[in-house]
Amino acid sequence: MEKDILKELVKFQFPSGVLDYFELVSVKQEDGKLLLQLDELPVKPIERKDKNLESKGFLPSVHLEDFPIREHSV
Repeated sequence: MEKDILKELVKFQFPSGVLDYFELVSVKQEDGKLLLQLDELPVKPIERKDKNLESKGFLPSVHLEDFPIREHSV
């Protein structure tokens, strides 16, 4: 239940469709910043469903900075 609520809130922070390809793994506050961790899902894009795709692994994690939310860095 709590994870569903967080997922709904995150939808307002990210561009539409992001949660189709990423899963919200954790939300925590650290050093005055709000840290949201997303893990990439092994999902084929809809427009590529008919293609035989092969995963070559994932890229290293990326840290993104965005506008503050209620006086907290994100």
